[in-house]
Amino acid sequence: MEKLELKSVYKYYVQGTVEAVKDVSLSLKSGELLAILGPSGCGKSSTLRMIAGIEDITKGEIYLDGEIINWLSAKERNIALAFETYALYPHLSLFENIAFPLRIRGRKDQEVRKEVKKMADMLDITNALDKLPSEVSGGHQQRTSLARALIRPASLYLLDEPLSHLDTQQRTEFRIQIKRIQKTQNLTMLFVTHDQLEALALADRIAILNFGVLQQIGTPEEVYEY
Repeated sequence: MEKLELKSVYKYYVQGTVEAVKDVSLSLKSGELLAILGPSGCGKSSTLRMIAGIEDITKGEIYLDGEIINWLSAKERNIALAFETYALYPHLSLFENIAFPLRIRGRKDQEVRKEVKKMADMLDITNALDKLPSEVSGGHQQRTSLARALIRPASLYLLDEPLSHLDTQQRTEFRIQIKRIQKTQNLTMLFVTHDQLEALALADRIAILNFGVLQQIGTPEEVYEY
């Protein structure tokens, strides 16, 4: 069974006059990392937001673990999301930002500390956990945002341009970290990017989206050769 499946999904804006996503059908297997690649305005973030439940689907069907989720609210979907903007709580330390999803679910303090340290070690931010977001670099803020998304168990993890604010060296390091975490934890992940190199380096498969239309989907090798 597919982990995620989109069937003929459409998204219209401005009373149906703007077609952001047009008849997109794709599927994602458990433990797979799929990248949606395309230029700005191609519909990739709209697709991600519909999957997350942040935006309504205009037409079509979205399935998660075999169940249709069109009418479920974002909080009713077992989906974790890391935004392009860090969206960190400025008054909380990096530790408490990462711990937040566990605390609101009533996890015990000892377990929270263990899980936060484990995730921080994976993303190389352990030494900065006591600092506020304003006291650390953009790279550390990006890692904290990702750690907060990945720390809670979820059926699906959505990453919306998580490397867009990093410099070249940080992007390279972060790609390695994301891939390592995804594979070691066997996470099912959908990754949105406009960067071809990121898609080729990270993804098991790549979906090419342009003008709201899915133009191609395949392995990095298949997409590159095409």
